[in-house]
Amino acid sequence: MSSSQQNLTPAQNILSKKIGHLSEFMRKHDYSFTHFLVKTEIRASAKHEMGRVALEFIPAGKLIAVIGGVFIDYLDDYIAMPIGSGLWMHQVNNDKKGTINHSCDPNCVMRELNKLTAIRDIQPGEELNIDYGTTVAGKGYPIIEDCKCGSESCRHTITSHDYLKLPEETLSGLALAIKRNEV
Repeated sequence: MSSSQQNLTPAQNILSKKIGHLSEFMRKHDYSFTHFLVKTEIRASAKHEMGRVALEFIPAGKLIAVIGGVFIDYLDDYIAMPIGSGLWMHQVNNDKKGTINHSCDPNCVMRELNKLTAIRDIQPGEELNIDYGTTVAGKGYPIIEDCKCGSESCRHTITSHDYLKLPEETLSGLALAIKRNEV
């Protein structure tokens, strides 16, 4: 049992075990809830352990991927995308098929809840990235405490309330709806 599973409620422990079984099945059959619509691959990254890079030219506005998963209310040792205060979309298959790293000057944005879209032209070999502060709305908890994206506009600390000060056109659907008090 991982250290993060020791603090789960009984219901969360049951869900965690079910997700573990689903993850094993998905890994065995090379399934993913995330579907990339352009050619990409995972490679070693200069700024992160690994990152997803474009294998073809991606024009601005192009839908790159539909990110999928299971909604959970706790964090574990797998990949999860924050989508609200205390709510994550669990990637289930921990082989990093949906991995997109953070940048304070991203080339992608999450449209609606889960549609990864290019916001500028992306060249072959270029790493795909999003601003994690645009995908989550919360109580201001740190998402990244020491950002090393290298961008001239780096905020250094990325929090779950960054969406309040970021331009609306950069926000995911959920963060935008929360900012506008629509949910």
